[in-house]
Amino acid sequence: MSFIQYLNPLIQFCVAVLLLHDPMRAQGYAAFMVIWVAIAVYSFGAIRAYWERLKRPML
Repeated sequence: MSFIQYLNPLIQFCVAVLLLHDPMRAQGYAAFMVIWVAIAVYSFGAIRAYWERLKRPML
């Protein structure tokens, strides 16, 4: 559910830049990429922690 929260800004960005041809400066693209890299790192950590929990034997 929380991942869906990140889809709305992505869709708004794509609509603004691709469909409406809204001008975007390099700083805007850089900020957009930094945000998505941070989301990817966070997601990777959460998935890795989940798999580590699954590997532990049940006591």
